[in-house]
Amino acid sequence: MPYKYFSTQRPVGPGTFPKPAGNKVLDIWNFNGPVFCEQIGREAWGYVVYEKQVPDEMLQSYEMRAGKRQYTVKVTAITTLTVEAESEDEATDKACGEAWKYDADEMNAEVVEVLNG
Repeated sequence: MPYKYFSTQRPVGPGTFPKPAGNKVLDIWNFNGPVFCEQIGREAWGYVVYEKQVPDEMLQSYEMRAGKRQYTVKVTAITTLTVEAESEDEATDKACGEAWKYDADEMNAEVVEVLNG
């Protein structure tokens, strides 16, 4: 599954994004200027799509932010919720936090689908 990271300070170009070993760049896109991006809740100049997840330390060095994804999380045998999060751990925490609304007595969160790369 691809991972999209937004450049928050400058257009994407040579030397402006990380190139982790063994992690292929699938796409690079620049906007015509800074554009507000719902996925990160702020303006960005463009984005880079990678084959695998990029470590947070690398992203911070290049002033890039991960876009939120939609995770479908099976919380109980009968309750499945869709939440927006930046990682599977955050998604399962959010879904379990919402499960009380459905009188869930027992929770065993499992991500079953990820959308929006």
